[in-house]
Amino acid sequence: MRARANVFLYLLLVLVHSKAESNLQNECRKRFIKPSDPDNFVCVCNATVCHTLPDDDAWGRQQQLTMFTTSKEGKRFERSIWNFVSKKSDLLRQQLGDTFDNEITVGRPRRSSHTLIKGFGAALTDAAAINLNSLDEAAKDKLISAYFSTKGSEYSIVRIPIASCDFSTREYSYAEVEGDTTLKHFKLVDEDGWKVGYLKEFQKRSSHGLYVFASPWSAPGWMKSNGRMKGGGTLLDKYRESYAEYLVRFLQEYNNAGVDIQGMTVQNEPSTGSDPDYSFQTMYFSAEDEEQFVKNYLGPQLAQKFPTLELMIDDDFRGSLPDFADVFFNDTDAASYANGIAVHWYDREKVGPSVLLKTKEAHPDKFILSTEACSYDKDVRVDYGSWKRGDNYAKDILENLLHGVSGWVDWNLALNMEGGPNWVQNYVDSPILVNAQKQEFYLQPMYYVLAHFSKYVKPTMFLSDFKLKKQIPDLDVAVFQDPSNNKTIVIRNAQNRDFEVKISDASCNGHTVIVPIDANSVNSLAYRCNVL
Repeated sequence: MRARANVFLYLLLVLVHSKAESNLQNECRKRFIKPSDPDNFVCVCNATVCHTLPDDDAWGRQQQLTMFTTSKEGKRFERSIWNFVSKKSDLLRQQLGDTFDNEITVGRPRRSSHTLIKGFGAALTDAAAINLNSLDEAAKDKLISAYFSTKGSEYSIVRIPIASCDFSTREYSYAEVEGDTTLKHFKLVDEDGWKVGYLKEFQKRSSHGLYVFASPWSAPGWMKSNGRMKGGGTLLDKYRESYAEYLVRFLQEYNNAGVDIQGMTVQNEPSTGSDPDYSFQTMYFSAEDEEQFVKNYLGPQLAQKFPTLELMIDDDFRGSLPDFADVFFNDTDAASYANGIAVHWYDREKVGPSVLLKTKEAHPDKFILSTEACSYDKDVRVDYGSWKRGDNYAKDILENLLHGVSGWVDWNLALNMEGGPNWVQNYVDSPILVNAQKQEFYLQPMYYVLAHFSKYVKPTMFLSDFKLKKQIPDLDVAVFQDPSNNKTIVIRNAQNRDFEVKISDASCNGHTVIVPIDANSVNSLAYRCNVL
């Protein structure tokens, strides 16, 4: 009996976990903006306080796994540390009846270019810049740090619109003089000055570099068939060369201002341009039109002036795939100018993720990047502190990464309390909301969910194979590994019950670890086996 007690005591010592101490100044300061919903709260930030995220080496602990948990119940990036145990200790644990609900067996990374993670981030729209401008310098500094510093989300991608979009306060282009085909009067606007300044600041905060890509919503109105940026219409044939020069000129102007743009999509949501009554800036390209425009005009100019820039096609809803990509890449000349495929999340409930994998398999030399997502309902544009919207982000990100997508980019970095400004009142939600009147900003569950990926699924990582012993509904898992053997497991549990999950990894010399997965939670697990 004493021997069994000693074994049990030994196991308790082996299996014990420790939580990192909290800095009270940097804890989440909860606020229930909708008191009627106890599960939905935001974390309040201002000029003096803001919840910061851990900035230590999560993979550097010998024989330990570092775990971060965000949950509906109230955890926000809570850290815990768990010990790996030897095969002998694991056997003793099982003999004593210590059970677990599921097991993840980690396999080898898929070391190919199309499974390499590109990164995570969001868009610096005019609206986002305006909201940053509305904060005093100290609060603004904390918001930028919340996204780009090592004590924040560590975003690695930023998208910027080329000229105006709906999240501008007005309709504008850079070539407002009708018939100016030589672009003599091409000129950036005040909004670009704001964005250039913020992009430089983001780059300073980023410890791992920043991938900036741009997207146009429309050509200048006089180049379109309907005569206006707003509303459906096509690019007039006689202005194709001038419009290609217009896009390249934008890249040159930003480059001259000190911002290196590494990527570009040909057109934001080209399918919406088929609607003559579309409420804001758009322009229609069929796959054939886009292929011809890239092959004969845009591609050659980019190859000459920005040869390393990555061009992405489509930039539209899932339902456009794989057909759009198949048509475009069927032309080898056009295909030679394009590096990737951009996709948006808005029809995800109607179109499953299988089209993403089908597209990837058909075009394995082209990456897929999810370039826009945001939450809104017709009746609830901004849902303060919504756990459901955060969970929807986690579900979609994992779904994309497991189906051939290399990264995920949110829509606006920050919006005001009504989800704007937006010149056509197309208000939506955002991971960070700015309350200019109170000089505060609020971290929503969407912010923390995205950080589970952006901090611990690095651009140097590959998607890894794994086996889940039991397929459980609403328990989603993805595994990633970098060349240094740093590994990250992301687990989404959308069930209303807790689980215990055992992690087995052949490269860990038989060592295993059991971790608790809270009900309705998102978790990032980081470890490195070569130290065991």
